[in-house]
Order: sequence, then C-alpha cells, then structure tokens
Amino acid sequence: MLVCANLAQHYWHPPLSLVEEQAAKDLGGADWRNRFDPYQTTNGVKLWTPAHEARLQDYSGKMVYLTAITILGQCCYQGLSLLAEIAGSAAVPRLTTAVYSSAAFVNGFGVLVCCMFCFFWGLQTAAHPEWRAQWNFFESKGFHYMPLMVLVHLPSLVCGFIDVASKDKRLLAELLPSRWTLVMAVTAYHTCFETWLFINWSKCGMAIPYPWYYDIQLSSMPATNLVLYFLGINVMISSLVIAYRAFIFGYVGSPTKKVCI
Repeated sequence: MLVCANLAQHYWHPPLSLVEEQAAKDLGGADWRNRFDPYQTTNGVKLWTPAHEARLQDYSGKMVYLTAITILGQCCYQGLSLLAEIAGSAAVPRLTTAVYSSAAFVNGFGVLVCCMFCFFWGLQTAAHPEWRAQWNFFESKGFHYMPLMVLVHLPSLVCGFIDVASKDKRLLAELLPSRWTLVMAVTAYHTCFETWLFINWSKCGMAIPYPWYYDIQLSSMPATNLVLYFLGINVMISSLVIAYRAFIFGYVGSPTKKVCI
C-alpha cells in the first residue's frame, strides 16, 4: 500500500508540465519565473496558482512536501520491518531493535499525515473553498484528484495499525521509547523539516507550499508568530505521537520483564 502511495505521489500525480504550461500562459511566456510574485492575491485573497506550484518544486520537487517525505520514510521503515519479521529477532537483533523502537515514531507520523489530510479536506469543504484551487485546476484537466489524494494519504494510517498488529507484542512493549524520547525525536524531525522548507523557500523565489507561512511573514511580528507557530505545531505533533504510543501499550500491554534479543 505504501509503495502505491509513493507511486501516486511521484508518478501518477498530474505532470508538472501542466502547471508549467499554464504559468507561461498566465505570466506571459517561458520566462515567467522573472515575473513570478509569491505574494500575489486575487481580490485580496492568497490563492494557489499553477505558477506557484511549479516554482516551489524547482529545487527539490515533491520532496518539499511533508507527506512525500513521510510516506517515503514510512515505506522504507515498513520494508525493514518486514525483513526483521521474516528473518527473526535472533538473526537480525539490531534491525529488530531498531524497527521496534521506531514503531511509535514512524507510524505515529504516518497517522498524523492522514489525519492532517482529512482535517484540511474538511476545512476546505466547509469553510475555505478557495483552498480547493489546486484540486479544481487538476480536475479541469481531466484528473480524478480526490481518489489520488486518498491513495497518497490513507495507506499511512492503515499501515501504521497493520504494522503494530503484525509485531511481537511482548517485544514491542519492551522496546517502545519513553514519552520524552518521542518528544525529542518529534522536535528534531520537525526542526529539520522547517529548516528544509526555509532552504527550499530561499532557492525557489520565496515560494512555499503552505500558504499560512505568508500570513506569518506579513504579520506585524513575524519572528514571534513563527516561534509560536513552531511551538504550537510541535505540541500538536508530539501529542498525537504520544497518543499513538498509548494506543500501542493499550493493544500490547505493558512490559513485564526485560527482553533480550
């Protein structure tokens, strides 16, 4: 399922040439990047545009998106997890320890990606139809964008629970990291992603995939608001990953004695 999600993200997604061609039409020619303005609004509203989509992928392609990074990492993790289960803990003790210790963090982020997709889909449907500009564009070109997005995001949630169900319960309970360790791991991952976004932003004409960053940058206290945003998002992600850890303990039970691999 996660292989299909990655294929959908990178190969079955509408081609970048569509937005490149539309950007050239909208901004007057093949040199449209010279006239690209990431802060452009339509009737005072910051909307997605084909030019914005093309520009933000100039440096790292789709790997600028949290979803693309997370589902690729989760796919690699699931492959290693399968290998550890097939080989057995006695044959690959270090690999077994690594995948069991990482289960809450990796699968927790997978659950997060799916939950965020559902949240923003619901929000755009109920209150922000302007956020649907990207979907409308690709659907106008004949692509079934909603099923594609479901295929990209849903496997992260499903595989997160399948992975736990397939593991040795006693070993999983013993090797799950502490809450504090998970918070530190989440903070490190989040910090790396925000840094990656900044690098991409600086390389791509100040284009960034998430529009609220523009609101933060144009606010009266951008530095303060950015710190508050970082802290708020970090608390939210940490809470979800810790909740997923609690689910695992609820499923497998608490460890009763030390397990040696």
